[in-house]
Amino acid sequence: MPANPNSPKPVIRVEKRGGKEVTVIRNLHTYGSARLEKIAGDIKKSCGCGGTVKNGAIEIQGNKNDAVKSYLIKNLLALILVLFMTSCKSPSVNINEPGTQPYDYGELALLNLDFNSQTYSPWEGQYTADGVNFSYDETGAYEGSHCGKFKIGADGDLWTSPNTGLQSARSELQLFNTAPSDTELYYSWYIRLDSSYTESDNWQVIGQFHDQPDPALGETWSTYPAHSPPLAYKYRNGNLIISVYSWDTNSVMDIASVPLSKGVWHRIKTRVFWSTESTGFVEVWLDGVPIESASAITRYTAKNCFNNAGNYIKIGLYRSNNITTEGIVYYDNIKSGLTSESVD
Repeated sequence: MPANPNSPKPVIRVEKRGGKEVTVIRNLHTYGSARLEKIAGDIKKSCGCGGTVKNGAIEIQGNKNDAVKSYLIKNLLALILVLFMTSCKSPSVNINEPGTQPYDYGELALLNLDFNSQTYSPWEGQYTADGVNFSYDETGAYEGSHCGKFKIGADGDLWTSPNTGLQSARSELQLFNTAPSDTELYYSWYIRLDSSYTESDNWQVIGQFHDQPDPALGETWSTYPAHSPPLAYKYRNGNLIISVYSWDTNSVMDIASVPLSKGVWHRIKTRVFWSTESTGFVEVWLDGVPIESASAITRYTAKNCFNNAGNYIKIGLYRSNNITTEGIVYYDNIKSGLTSESVD
């Protein structure tokens, strides 16, 4: 069975697993699990080595980039236009020198955080005080013993950035390498707004994917310009609002809105193809129901990466400094994967 012609193009990367190289082929999962296993078997036979299918991707032992590329051209080109991206661990490479290997942005980090162990490593925290602005709540987890509790206090409870000194009303966790460019991924989490959450007309972000500097271009955080997030989940006056950055208007655009009740758990599931091109797309479900725009569109298609470094996830609460009331949001069971089944 051929792949969906609207699906993302295959991506090949050479990555490290336990200090050993493996060749990873992503974005072929739309062929279906049976066909994917068949492709993996054919590639292993062709390369004369082992391999497996894991989380919707094919992993082949060793650096078999050329052999995999040859197989795909020979066997799949009639069905889809193949885009090849390769990377290798090579810290001595001059990124500005023509003909060098593509920049290595690091291995994809898949999400699996449930707070039951009362640790969030390897995530990073952006909040003022442990036990106050972020804590492990044991009174109302969605599943298991604990959930994450994100709190911004009343009357100017602001976090100070150690890098810029800027102050913002936020209590968030973040993890890099979670939304790389040219990759299709699924995300899922459970969220609950405290029943006492006070309404406001000002902006409130309860989850986001943010952009970052591209080291391949020599960019750093100290010189990188501030942007609104390419994808954000906002709350305002009883509604969940899906927001994206529009390169057409160079501003934030709300693409869909749906009621979100307080005091109960809701599941947000997202499917994204991250891309610096117009082939990028996003689909979001709330409690299993597709979120539609006002024109009944469930897939928003457009560029969603500022650069090839892609984006990274931030969960919790981030809001306007003008809001002076207490705000509490809970998170649980945060997952990501290459297939829908991997996050269900």
